[in-house]
Amino acid sequence: MSDLSENEIKKLNTIKRVLDGECTKQEASETLEISIRQINRLIVKYNEEGELCFIHKNNDSHSVKWESLLRSA
Repeated sequence: MSDLSENEIKKLNTIKRVLDGECTKQEASETLEISIRQINRLIVKYNEEGELCFIHKNNDSHSVKWESLLRSA
């Protein structure tokens, strides 16, 4: 879990609380400031992929602009 940002950890912990029955989807929605529909999507992803689903997929890559700057240097 060390590769997760603070925001990703907050999402993970909140979704775990929903699944454990400690809070409702509405409360999770308000905590994370996202819609209930997005909470449902996070729950599905968590059930399919586990904790890794919360790691942003662009963590290890650079932007296209950054890549072009590296090539021209």
